[in-house]
Amino acid sequence: MRKASKVDEAALRDRAIAWLRSKGYHIEAGKQLLVSKIDIYAVKDGEKLAVQVLGDAEEYKQGMQVLLAARAELGDVTCMLLLPTVTQKIREVADKLGIRVVAMDEIGVRESEVAETRLSDTKLKVLAAIYCCEKEGKDAYGYAIWRALKKSFNMFKDFEDMGNVYRHLDELERMKYIKLAEVTTTGKARKIYKLTAKARQLLEEQGMSYVEKLISAGE
Repeated sequence: MRKASKVDEAALRDRAIAWLRSKGYHIEAGKQLLVSKIDIYAVKDGEKLAVQVLGDAEEYKQGMQVLLAARAELGDVTCMLLLPTVTQKIREVADKLGIRVVAMDEIGVRESEVAETRLSDTKLKVLAAIYCCEKEGKDAYGYAIWRALKKSFNMFKDFEDMGNVYRHLDELERMKYIKLAEVTTTGKARKIYKLTAKARQLLEEQGMSYVEKLISAGE
């Protein structure tokens, strides 16, 4: 019997997240369960979706066990197993258990969409700094963001590093994670950065630890 192919599990998970987002699902942070921890927990119009991602199709039984444990704890949840390849045998077993199986080649997403699931730590920290400014009712302008990153993460230590901060802000704006607003105070116009809904979702999924660190540092 030919051995099933293996793939990079993290890369497959990124593709899965991009694919689910394209279908209107809201991805929540890793769902901590009493018995199991599923890879992806997504919600759409009240539907709960538990997804297990495996880089080796031959491990499908373990993936199904995790999903069954998740169903026992979550109740009304749709279970999905994502594998590099899916054989007829796997589909038959999954059908009996009420689990949907999806093969890698069934996921149609653009590489640009996948790349957005891998936002760098630096950009996540920039978004977290803006989030904290908004939460406290403060204007998130360039200097305030630089100061928060320096204080909380020891990043961009010199004032000359402001250029790097603005580079990340420009890239985040192009990626539609932030938008610009211009306000005038004491007769001087100033650019203020605001998070989009897309950025807030990403922070909920990946960046809340950075938000907590900023809050604990008093930013």
